[in-house]
Amino acid sequence: MTKNYTIIRFHHNNKNRCEYVVTNEKGEIKDSIKYGNLNEISDQEKNNTVIIMLPGEEILNKSLTLPIKSDAKLRQAIPFALEDDIASDINDCHFAFEKSEIDESIIVNVIYKKLFKNYLNRLKENNIIPSFVISENSCVSMIEDTINLIIEDTKAHGRSGLRESYTLDDMELINIIKVLESNSNVNHLQISLSENNDSQVEQIKSITENYKSVDIKILSKGAFQEFIKNYFSQDHTNLLQGDFKPKIKFEKIFKPWKKLAAFIALLLISMIINNVLTTNKLVNYEANLSAYFLDEYRYFYNNAINADDPIRMINSIKNGTQLGMKNSIFLNGLNLINESVAKENNVQLSSISFDDNRFNLRILTLTLTSLDSLIKNINSNNSLNAIIQTTNQSNSKIESRIEIQVNL
Repeated sequence: MTKNYTIIRFHHNNKNRCEYVVTNEKGEIKDSIKYGNLNEISDQEKNNTVIIMLPGEEILNKSLTLPIKSDAKLRQAIPFALEDDIASDINDCHFAFEKSEIDESIIVNVIYKKLFKNYLNRLKENNIIPSFVISENSCVSMIEDTINLIIEDTKAHGRSGLRESYTLDDMELINIIKVLESNSNVNHLQISLSENNDSQVEQIKSITENYKSVDIKILSKGAFQEFIKNYFSQDHTNLLQGDFKPKIKFEKIFKPWKKLAAFIALLLISMIINNVLTTNKLVNYEANLSAYFLDEYRYFYNNAINADDPIRMINSIKNGTQLGMKNSIFLNGLNLINESVAKENNVQLSSISFDDNRFNLRILTLTLTSLDSLIKNINSNNSLNAIIQTTNQSNSKIESRIEIQVNL
């Protein structure tokens, strides 16, 4: 199933306005970009994975290299490492970081806590729960040896090579490029304009000779569409960290599983009840069989009290001096059946019961031929008469019930 994302970008000129769109996991826009207020976003759009893009000029983006591996220690060290780059008290700022996959540097985003709380509160008031909150300028393409610029109105989002991104406001295009031109190895320039501006195009033409290549394109649908495309192709620093990390709501996580959990609980209870009933049935069957065995055993030893060790008792009969009493129909019949079954290799005895000089056997055989051979072996003894009562094919085996009349 395709996962959908709702991407919301706060307007840089009017904080009460935003632009938003629904995309799939490849960044393909499912509908046109919409402009409006947060309360105009539908519940269906809110239920997607929500990504928030905040104005780049409100977030400081810095790259650091620190000899620390632990995330907990990094979180403590980063504010002091950037203390000289921040005009206000570091305690008033929220720091979020991401370890770069390109080198050993750490990408840090800094935003005023009060400002960030205001954004999150506005989202909460409109029942919007974001999974990611990023700076819009982190969506400027990262291309080695290249300055990338996205120009909209008086604001420019830029990045030099693989370094940190910037958002600069109310500056001449030439000066913006000079700020980003800190890397002497930059040989290419890519500029995207949100509208066709003749003045800016002329400024770009005046510096083309400074680069091996200069690429200019007009963004017909604005900078937001370019940000969306780049979001899904590179890494970003999620501002929802530390004190602002979303709390796990276990009730919401397990809510969809309530019915399944109830069904599994009911199934387990049913299984337990069934096992108890089956065990009770087997215990009763064992008691009845023990009583019957003891009754038969008394043909040999009148003083027998219990049948707690039937194997030992049978061995004592086989090895001891047998009394001149009436022979046991049950034991003798059982011995004759055992001899007949032992002659067949592919026969499995599933259960046996005895009543009124009749044995009822449940037999598993691989083939009808094996079953027929067993019947013939049993009937070859004049004291036994076997009749097949039922036959059923089950899991590549023949399950049969046989009634055997004992005539001793």
